[in-house]
This record gives sequence, structure tokens and C-alpha cells, in this order.
Amino acid sequence: MKAVTQLAIAGTNEAADLYVKAFGLTKGLAVKHDNGTYAHLSLMHGDVQILSMTESNHSTSEKNTNKANDISGIANIGIYGLTKDEVYKAYEVLKTDAENIADEPKSCPWLDLYFILTDRFGVGWQVGT
Repeated sequence: MKAVTQLAIAGTNEAADLYVKAFGLTKGLAVKHDNGTYAHLSLMHGDVQILSMTESNHSTSEKNTNKANDISGIANIGIYGLTKDEVYKAYEVLKTDAENIADEPKSCPWLDLYFILTDRFGVGWQVGT
């Protein structure tokens, strides 16, 4: 069994590129809506899926108006076990236009280095060593 966080956000194309750059991920299985946004995208670290994302509030066709199938909501994600350089890199990439930044990377009793912020897509991140 494994757990993968699903992000349902507006702006999946831009968000995917940001997260790939921040964490050194690659794009895996990708399925797009007619409008070019992601219906599903797996973000991978090696052969392990780390995140999945879908465009929120999408409409794939004029006929599909069933709002029960529309996924929406934002996630808070913790990523730990990174090197200090990886933490700083992720911070530098994610802080651009972030909605909320608690602090620059700092230490705490249980982590050598971490940061918390909410990125411009509304996703909360807790990233550390």
C-alpha cells in the first residue's frame, strides 16, 4: 500500500512545472483535458509517485455538467528527508508569489532545517531535512 497526495488546483500546467523544478521531480503518467490542463498528472521521484494532480473546476465538454464529478480542494503537504541544499532550493522556487510564508528555512528541535509556506496555488508546504 502507498499513499499519494492528490492536488486539485487551478493552473496545473504551471504548478507542475514549479514542483518539478522545486523538488527535482519528473512528469509521469499525464492525461489532459481538451483545454490542455491536466485531468491527471503523476509527479515522480525516480520510479516512485510523490504527487498526483488534477485541474479543479474543469469542464471537459459542454455535455459534462455533473458537478459531482468535479474535484476541488487544496492539500497541505509535508516533504522531509531532503538535504539542506534541496530545502533551500525548494524554498527559493516556491516562495515566488507565495500567499503566506511563515519563515525562511530554520532549525527546530526535530529538524535541522525546514520551512512552511503556502504557494501561489494555495498549496501548503512543510519542507525539511
